[in-house]
Formats: sequence, structure tokens, C-alpha cells
Amino acid sequence: MPEQGETAEEAAGVPPDMDFGAQFNWSDYWDAQGPSTKTPGHLKGLFNPDQACREASMSSLYTTLFHQGVRFEASVKAVPIFFDIIERGDCPSLPFVVEYLLALAYGYTADIGPDGVDPARRIVALRQETSVAPDQRNPCASLEPFCEPAVALSLYESIYERRLHLAALLNHQEPQVVSSALIATALLCANDAIVRQRVMGRLHRAMVGEAFEVRAAAVIAVGAMARAADDAVLLSELSRVYEEQEDQRLRYLAAIGLATPETIDEYREALTWGLSEWNAKDAPSIKAVWASPEWLASERITQCLRGADEERLGRWVEGFASRVEGATGQSGYAAAAELLRLIRPGGDLRFGHCLDHDLTASQRRGLEALRDAGLWGEDEAEQESSSSAYLNYLMLLKSFGLPASRVSLTAYLNGEEGPSDWVGPI
Repeated sequence: MPEQGETAEEAAGVPPDMDFGAQFNWSDYWDAQGPSTKTPGHLKGLFNPDQACREASMSSLYTTLFHQGVRFEASVKAVPIFFDIIERGDCPSLPFVVEYLLALAYGYTADIGPDGVDPARRIVALRQETSVAPDQRNPCASLEPFCEPAVALSLYESIYERRLHLAALLNHQEPQVVSSALIATALLCANDAIVRQRVMGRLHRAMVGEAFEVRAAAVIAVGAMARAADDAVLLSELSRVYEEQEDQRLRYLAAIGLATPETIDEYREALTWGLSEWNAKDAPSIKAVWASPEWLASERITQCLRGADEERLGRWVEGFASRVEGATGQSGYAAAAELLRLIRPGGDLRFGHCLDHDLTASQRRGLEALRDAGLWGEDEAEQESSSSAYLNYLMLLKSFGLPASRVSLTAYLNGEEGPSDWVGPI
């Protein structure tokens, strides 16, 4: 029978020996919607044999215990239950549970960046934030701008002290669970030398015929742990993957972890290829648990080329420009997005009016490629009604204050007044 705060659908499939917080009163703890009385039902719904019911529970947890980055006291109380679910190992929502725990620990995990995290340093920083008086806090400088420091610290410490349960999932039978666990372990256990060895061993096993998703997650996890812990052995293993692998996708992921401001030019071909050719369907757990490889690669390039001279930047611009000119669909859009980031870094820096600009050689080359992009197609009028990639491309150009047609881009490059379809930066 369903208990108070849960539906019959949520109660279906729940293991009889699972405790969902019966030892305390959920109404004493708040989430985004008030007293957290529905949380036990949402947690039980993760076991439901029906996928639609499980997904409904997942969605509810993202609107209650984690709401647009904000977490609550009820979120802290739920952590031990999530780890009980992990320890059982038989929940059909196990990949989600791993993903959700990382969200509770870090907020928006995409903000972490390609260098991973040193958990010990993060705990110290969170403790320092809790010691600052509320009226003296600077949200812009905070690790957790969307969460009260005390709640963020309690969540992180509670998850961190149970982190080895995540490492235990590295031997699970389901590839998606293993993939999620690899990334979670990389982001929570980088300062643990024994766990780093286990992840490196998992990389070796993954390369011998396991599902591509596991191999991809192992490569990205080793890169994050190597950077966070400055582990030369892991970096050496990553170099071996890059040098010996014939699969271009794995070389791309290895390059994200290996590139530094001094060495990134060595990986230009792999990174340029990956940013335009990577298929998100190949390893969805990387994006679900952490961030898309495209985002991590883009952050790495931006990080390494900050302050680069015009000659060096020009070589990178040429690599993406040549891809933009012939590409269509998502690959063309991805290459165009990175090209714009290169020629105009920083979201707050926009191109000025078409009669008031002074373009560098690399900027001009990039804009010429955008003008000649395969995304325009033969007939722009037909593209507008049939291609989401085309419409996304127009929005991308406008977001950088650029005119959204070939004719207008040509006028822009020539320093002329463009047609009325462009009214300047937005």
C-alpha cells in the first residue's frame, strides 16, 4: 500500500527492505515546494518497473531537492538514501542516481571545467564561505551562488565521505552505470591515490573490447583525475591512448585532458575534428553526469589560447574555418560556434556596427568562412522552413551581433550598409 505523500505508481516495485527516511519526519525539512513530504514517494518511484513513472520521479526530484541549482535541508537528508540505493546495485534508475548525487555535490557540473576538481580544496573553500557573514558575501565570487553555504558544505561533506560507494560501481554489469560511475569517481576522488589506480585499471580493461561508452568515460575520467591531482602516471596513460588508439573519438577525448597552453598545438587536429564531428549519442553519460565533450574541449581551447598571438590564433581559426565552409547540419553548427569563440572570445564582447569595425586577419578569415558556410544551403528561403541547424545558425550569428544572411555578412566585411534584415548587435 502507498504511504502518506506517495502515489500507488510510485510505490510499485519498491524493495520491502528499503528505508526511505522513516526514522525522521520529512515535513520538518523543506525543499523548493515547501515541506518535503513528497520526497519519499519520489525516491521510491526510482524503482518503478515502468520507465515513464521513473522519469516522472526523476523530474520531480529536479524540481524539489535540486531546483535551478538551489538545494535545501531536505536535499541533505536524502543523501544517505541515495547511497543506500547505490549499495543495492539493482535500481533501474542507477545512472540517474549517480548523476543526481553529483548535481547535489557541485550544483551545475558543467561549470567544473576540464581540469576536474580537488575535493579537499573544495571542502576548505566551502568552509571558508560558511564563515563569512551573510551581509558580506559576494555571490559572484562564491563556489555556490545558488545555494546557502552551510547547505552546500553539508551536502558536499555527506557525499564526499561516502564516495567509495561510487567507486564500487566501476565493476557493475551495466555499461551506462559504469560510465556514470567513472566520471563521478573522477570528480569526487581525485585526491585519493588508491582510487586513481583503480580508475587507471578500469581504463585498461575498458580498452579491451568493452562498450564504447565505457571506453570514452574512462578516457575522460583519467584526464580529469590526472589534471586535478597532477598525476604524471595518469597523464602518461592518457598519452598512450592518444598515440596508440586508431579510434579518432578516443584520441579527441584524450586530447582534452592532455592539452596545455604549451602543448595544445600538438592536439589541434584532434580537437578541431572532435568539436565538429563528435556524436553525442556515442557516450551520453559524459554529458548527463558532467558536461558534453564539446563544451569541455571548447573550455580547454579557450583556456590554452588566452592571450595567443595573431599568428598562432590564425592557425586554429583556419582549422575551424575550413570545416565551416563545407559542413552542414550539426557538425557545421558546432564548428561555427567554436570559430566564433576563437575570433571573438568572451560572451560580453560583441562585434560593433558594420561601418565601425577594425578586423584582424584571423577575424576576417573566420567571418569569410561564416559567410561561405555550407549551412546556408542552396536556397536560404527553403532552409528557413526546413532546417533546425539553419535556424540555430542564424541565432548563433545574432548572438554575436552579426548579420544573419550571406548578403548582409558580405556587406559587413566590405564595410557597407547591409540590408534591413540586420539592425546591429543584440
